[in-house]
Order: sequence, then structure tokens, then C-alpha cells
Amino acid sequence: MLKKVPHYENLFGFFDGSLIEQGSKISGDSELEPLCSAIVHVKHPKTLLSQQNITKYIVNFDNYKQGISFTTCVKNARCGDASFPAGYVAECVQKYTTVRLVAVEVEKSKEPALDSFVIPSCCVCSTKRVV
Repeated sequence: MLKKVPHYENLFGFFDGSLIEQGSKISGDSELEPLCSAIVHVKHPKTLLSQQNITKYIVNFDNYKQGISFTTCVKNARCGDASFPAGYVAECVQKYTTVRLVAVEVEKSKEPALDSFVIPSCCVCSTKRVV
């Protein structure tokens, strides 16, 4: 579909095909260790669920690839060896962000358009007070 309609090439201007290295996302002291174990994924998804809860095909053709880098918590991850004050418990919590990708609705033959998708962004150690 994209090959047949060249004016859609401008939709890809926001993404030049390069991905940020995971290490470059963190600034500051290189001796800092994360409290939660996480896995970094790099994917070129075929379909995703939009923010409106609609399944969409993600447009990927020849020189127009949409890759996403995202981080997920390791299942049952604990906040490392950190100690917290009495009356508090800590747990690793998955956080999310929104990305915009060129997509086409699965159920309808609409033209490609930018849409928003929620993806995992990071895993953080969060505390809560216990009663």
C-alpha cells in the first residue's frame, strides 16, 4: 500500500530508523545500579493495540521501518538488596509511555495515518506504606 502511494513517505519523517542505545538513556554516574531487573526489547511490530483499543497493522516497508525499543520488568522482580524504613514495602512496577507510529486499521481499509500506542517504558522500584 505504501509503495503505491508515495505521498505517505512524509509520515516517516519523524523516525530515521536509528534506535537509542539503552546505555545512552541514563545520564550521570556509571556506577549506579538499577534496583529492578528489566529486559530491553527492540522490535518491529506487525500489529499493536492503539490507545483507543483498536488493533492496527504497523506499516513497515523496504526503507520505511518502524522499530520500537521498550523495557519490561523481569517477572516477579524485587527491588534488589535495598532496605526501606519500617512500615514500607517495595516492589518493581512497570511504567508505560506513548509512541506514535504509522498504522492502518485491521478491520477497515483506511489509509495509513499516525496513531498513538502505549508501550512499556521502564521498570521502577516503588514503595508503599503498609498498615
